This record gives sequence, C-alpha cells and structure tokens, in this order.
Amino acid sequence: MDIELITIGSELLLGFTIDTNAADLARALASVGARVVRKTVVADDAQAIRDAVGAALARVAQQTIDTWGRGRRIEIPESLMARTPVRPGYPGDIAYAETMAALPGLVAVVGPQSSRATLLTAPVYGEPCIPLIAPTATSRRLRAAGAWVFQLAPDDSTEGAFIVRFVLDGLHARRVTIFYLDASEYGNGLRDGLVEALAARGLTPLDEVGVIEQSPFARRVTTSLRRAAPEAVGVAGRSAEAAAIARAVHTVMPGVPVVVADAAVLNQAFITAVGPAASMVYGVTWWSPDLPDTASRAFAGRWRQARSAR
Repeated sequence: MDIELITIGSELLLGFTIDTNAADLARALASVGARVVRKTVVADDAQAIRDAVGAALARVAQQTIDTWGRGRRIEIPESLMARTPVRPGYPGDIAYAETMAALPGLVAVVGPQSSRATLLTAPVYGEPCIPLIAPTATSRRLRAAGAWVFQLAPDDSTEGAFIVRFVLDGLHARRVTIFYLDASEYGNGLRDGLVEALAARGLTPLDEVGVIEQSPFARRVTTSLRRAAPEAVGVAGRSAEAAAIARAVHTVMPGVPVVVADAAVLNQAFITAVGPAASMVYGVTWWSPDLPDTASRAFAGRWRQARSAR
C-alpha cells in the first residue's frame, strides 16, 4: 500500500516545531508493510490545505487502511474528503468534526491538536458516543468534557507543578513573573496551573502579564520587569512568543532565567530566534530525538538500545 502524508502547521514550515508526528507515523506504517511515497507540509491556510488535499486526491482516488488480518477495513473515501469543509480556525474544527461524526462506522478520532479545539469538538463526538483521543491537548477542563474524551498528555496543572518545582528548588528563585498567551486555552490554563503550584508553596506571582499572539508586546514585558524585578520568569506561550519574551527579558535583566513551557519547541530554529538570551533559557518540552545537543543524543542512544533489547 502506498501512503501520502499531509501535515498542517505554519510552525512546521517556519522550523519552530519538529514534525515528529509524521516521522513516527511513517515508521509505524513502514513496520507493517506500508510505503510512504510522499509527505506534504502546508501552512495554516485554508487554500493551501485545499490545494494539498486536492493534489493528493488526484494521485490517489481512494486509500484504505487495513487492520491486517482482523477482517475489518477502515476506508477514507474521496467523497468524504471532497465534502469536508475547510474553514479557518475553530469554526473549521467544528465543521470538520460534524462531517466526521456523521460518517457511518466511525470507530474513533485522534485530535485535534489544541486544547480549545478539542473542547469545542468533544460534544460533537460525544453525542454519537465516538471516542475522541486527545494526544496533545493539555487543558484540565478536558477532565469534565465527557466520558468519550481520552486525554493522553499531562494536563496544565501537572506541568505547572513541575515548572514551579524546578524554579523554586532548581533555580532557588522566589520572585516569579508569569507571561502567558492570553485568549488561549493553553496560555490561560497553564498560567492557572503555575499560580496554583506557587500557592501550594506559599507564594504568589510577582506579576501576571497576558500577551496576544503575533503582536508587538516587548513594551509590556519591559514595563513589567521594571515595575517589579523577578528572580525567574515563566512563559506559557508558543515558540514565537517565548523567543520574543526571552529576548526582551535578556535586554532588561540579562541575568534572569526564563523557563518556557512545552509549546515552545527547543530546536535549532528556536535557539537562533532567542539569540544571546539562549544561555538563560530553560525548557519544559516534549522530548525530541532530533535535538542536536550531546545530552539529547546520548539519551536517544540509550532509549533505542533499551527498546531493541525488549
């Protein structure tokens, strides 16, 4: 069987995020005899997605995934893809979920990627009792999203507690300022997780500053730091915001460590974007086998050796 993969995300194109999902999927497909013949990466743009899907469908009229000997076949017909609405943002996620939930015989859904999209689509899949597997969504609100939502990643309260423990016990800081991505389920949720973890240790944040995605917010960072000098800074934002905040902190207070959460992917593109502030940046991140540093390569080697011994 020949398979084409299409991955969607502007951060994949910009190099801020390593596409480990496609790599893992390609290896898994190869291990069961499938052949990945093409991989396409497109930006978060409706027309680009339409073009990529249309081009793939022109090459492969219909593709099937076989459960290899279990007597069932999961079909992905061209007619489904043709009528799937491609709309930007969360309305598109809901529209896509409605289309998928109406598919007879649908056994489960993996995704969406973000917490807010998962929360919005959970009722759509929950009504017909279709399991929704959330591999990367971290919102604690998913606990109450229904019996058909299965969250795989640690939620924001768990990550918040981990970051606070590192800041207090590892960096020995007590005065902490939090910068978070506002109007974002991820940013607001992780901010709450950090605040709760600090409160459990008898502390309150020195300052909590919300920033808007893709907006010039260096002045807000500078104003906060001059209003109250922290001993450490926590950032609940994606790669672009985290890099910009780290640069702004380094400009005003070059000796203050910046701890960025898991949405900031610590690859070479991020390190380059951070610039001279890189030496003061710590990251809580999903482990990636593509990280170039010596410690990561050594860990990857030990992991592969342990897996081959199983």
